[in-house]
Amino acid sequence: MTHLLPLLAEAAAWWAVLAAFGSAAAPLAARLLAPWPDRGLALARPLGLLAGGLALWFGNALGLLGRGVGSAAVALGVVTLLGWGPALGAAGRGHLLELVGFVRRERRGLLAGEALVLVGLLGWGAVRAWTPAIRHTEQPTDLMILNAVAEGVGFPPEDPWLAGEPLAYHDLGHWMVLMVARLAGSPTAHAYNLGQAAWLGLLLAAAYGIGRGLFRCAAPAGEGRRGEGIAAGLLAAASVALFGNLATWTAPGSPLAGGDGAGLWWWAPSRAILDHDAAGRPVEVITEFPAFTYLVGDLHAHLLAMPCWLLVIALVLVPLLSGSGELPGARRQRMAALALASGAFLALDPWELPGLGLLLAGGGALAAAPGWRGRLVGAGSGALLWGAGLLPFLPFRTRAATQVHGALVNLANPTSLVELAKVLGTLLPALVVLLALAARATGLAGRRLALALLLPAGLVAALLGVAALVFGVWPAAAWLAVPAALPLAAALGVAVVALLSPALTPGRRGALALAALGLALTLAPEIVYVQDTFATRLNTVFKLGLQAWAPLALAASHAVAVAFAERRRAFALVAAGGLALGAPYLPAALGSRLGPETPAWSFDALVDLPRTAPGQLAAIRHLALHARPGERVLAAVGESYRVESALVATATGRPTLLGWVGHEQQWRGRSWRELEARRGDAIEEIYTMAEGERLVLLLARWRIGWILLGPEERRRYGLGPEREVRLATSTGITTALEEGGVRLLRVAGAGR
Repeated sequence: MTHLLPLLAEAAAWWAVLAAFGSAAAPLAARLLAPWPDRGLALARPLGLLAGGLALWFGNALGLLGRGVGSAAVALGVVTLLGWGPALGAAGRGHLLELVGFVRRERRGLLAGEALVLVGLLGWGAVRAWTPAIRHTEQPTDLMILNAVAEGVGFPPEDPWLAGEPLAYHDLGHWMVLMVARLAGSPTAHAYNLGQAAWLGLLLAAAYGIGRGLFRCAAPAGEGRRGEGIAAGLLAAASVALFGNLATWTAPGSPLAGGDGAGLWWWAPSRAILDHDAAGRPVEVITEFPAFTYLVGDLHAHLLAMPCWLLVIALVLVPLLSGSGELPGARRQRMAALALASGAFLALDPWELPGLGLLLAGGGALAAAPGWRGRLVGAGSGALLWGAGLLPFLPFRTRAATQVHGALVNLANPTSLVELAKVLGTLLPALVVLLALAARATGLAGRRLALALLLPAGLVAALLGVAALVFGVWPAAAWLAVPAALPLAAALGVAVVALLSPALTPGRRGALALAALGLALTLAPEIVYVQDTFATRLNTVFKLGLQAWAPLALAASHAVAVAFAERRRAFALVAAGGLALGAPYLPAALGSRLGPETPAWSFDALVDLPRTAPGQLAAIRHLALHARPGERVLAAVGESYRVESALVATATGRPTLLGWVGHEQQWRGRSWRELEARRGDAIEEIYTMAEGERLVLLLARWRIGWILLGPEERRRYGLGPEREVRLATSTGITTALEEGGVRLLRVAGAGR
C-alpha cells in the first residue's frame, strides 16, 4: 500500500491546483452564469483554467511570460484578479455575501459536483496509473506537443519533429495542462496521464452542473426536487462522459454480444460507419464518443476541449433560462467572455469552430425578440460575436499550416439508418421522448407537425438531388434505403418549431436547444464535408459527431429525468432503456483493456523505457539536463505510429529534423513539400557518407548540436561500428554519453 502513497500525493496536488483555479474563478462564474440554479459553480474550474491558460498563452505570445512555475502562478493570479477583484469592490460585496449564503443553502448539490471532480481524478487516475506508458496510436504525438510547450522556444513553440518550424497542431489545451503541472510539481511525463484524469473530473462536474440546472429550471425547486436534480445531474454526467454507443452490442468479440471479451472489440464502436472512396474501396469513418476517447488514452486536443465546450454551451443558454435573471452589467461581461471563449477554440480545437458558430447564431436567434426579423438579427449578432472572438487569436496563427482544402457535397456516402442506430441508438429513444414532450407542451400537432417533419426532410432530399444533377454524381446503392439524413432533418425541424413556442419551461427550452444543436451537427456531414488530406468525410464525421455527443447526451438525460419526475412511465422507460444500453460499454471495455496488464502503478508515460530501451532513456535524461531548449538533435527520420521512432524528440521537446513523417505531412497539407526541404536526404548523408568539410558543412547548415546513434539509426541507415567510430572522432565531435547500446555525440560550437 505504501507504494501508492506517492501517487495519491501527486493526485492530491493536482486536485488542490484545480480547486485553486475553481475558487479563483468562482465569483466570476457566479456573475456570468447567475441564472443557472447553481450559479455556474460547477463550471468554475473550466472557466478558471481557460482564463489562466489564455493568460499563459497570450503571455508567451507577447513575450511577457515563460513556461515555468512562476509564469503559471502569474496566470493563477490573473484569474484571481478577474474573479475576486470586482467581488471585493463596494458594488460586489453584496453579491459576494449572497453567494456565500447560496453555497450554504445548496451545499448538498454543490458537494455532489465536487465529488465528481475527485471521482474523475482518482478513478481515472487509477486507470492511467495501471497502464501509463505511451505504447500505441498517437500517444507520442501528444507527449511531443506537451514537451514542445514545456521545453520549446519561440511562439508558437518550435516543432520537435520539424526543427525550425512552429507546431502545426492546436496547443492551447496542452498549455492548460502544463500550467496545472507546473503548479502541482509534476513532470510532463506524469502530466500526460494526470491531465487526462483531471480533465475527466472537469467534464463530469460540468455535465453534472448543466444537467442538474436544466432539470431545476424545468420544475419547481422544492426539497424533493433538489434530490431529483442531483440524480438528473449524475445521469447527465454519466451520459456525456461514461456511456457508449449501440455498436458496443454488435462488436465482434464483445462480451455484450456473447463474445469472450478478448482483443480490440472495444475499438469497433468508434468505427461504426463504413464509407467508400472513389475507387470503391471501404473507408472506416471515425464515430468516437468521450468514453472511447478516454479509453484510448491519447491526450488529444478534442479531449482537452470538452469541458470548455460545455462552458460555452452554458454561457449561450443563459438567456433561455431567464430573460431577466442576469445581474446588472453582467450581460456585456458574459458576451465578452463568450466571444473570447469561443474564439479560443482556434488555438484549442479548430474543428469545433463551425459548431460554435452554429451555437452562437442559434442562441442569438432564440434569445431575440419574437418574429422573423428579430430572430434574424439575433442570429446575425451571434455570428458576429463568434467572428469577433477569433480576432485576438488571428495574429498569432498566421503561420499555422492547414490540411483543409475546401468543402464537398456528400453524394456518394449517405449514412444508413442501421449505421445511425449504431452511433446514436442509445440516445435516440430519449431524444424522441424529448421531442414528443415538447410537441405536446407546445401544441404541435396535425398539419403543423406534419410540416415540421416533412418540410426539412424534403429540403435536404431536394438539396442533395440538385447537387447530384449539377455535379453529375449519382448516389450509391445505399440510397435505395432511407438515408439517415431524412429522419435527422425531420427531428431537427420538430425541435426548431417547438423552440419558437413560448410555452416551454426554461429547462425544457434549454434541453431542446441542445438537442437541435446536436442534431444539426450530426446532420451536417450527411450534406457536406471538409476536404482534407484524407479526401473522405472521415474527419468531418469524427469531429462534428464527437462535438454533437455532449449536447445530445445532455438532452437525452434531461428527457429521462423529466419523464420520471412527471410520472410519464411509458416515456420514462423508453428513454431510460436506451441510455441503459450505453452504460455497460466502459466497464466491459476496461475489463478487456486492463485485465491482461500487470499494474504499473505509476503516472510516468515513459515507465516502459528502463526495460525496453534503457539506452534511449539515458540519452533522454542526458539531453534534458545538458541540452539547452532549442538545441537540435540529429536522429533517424521518424515513422508514424511507431512509439520507438523519434522518441528522443518526443520525450525531451528538443527539435530533430524530421519526426513522424506521415503526421507532419498530414498536419501541414500543401506546404509540406517546401517545408521538408530535403531533410531526409541530409540526415541520411550525415549518418552514412559525409566526411571532413562536407560533414562540417551539413552540421552547420542544419545547426545540429547533438547526434544520436541508437537502434533506430542503425536499423534505418545500416550503421556499422566503423562508421560510428568515424563520426565520433570527426573534428569538433565528442562522445557525451555511451550507455545501453546508445551513443550520444556532442557537436562543438553548434547552436541555434
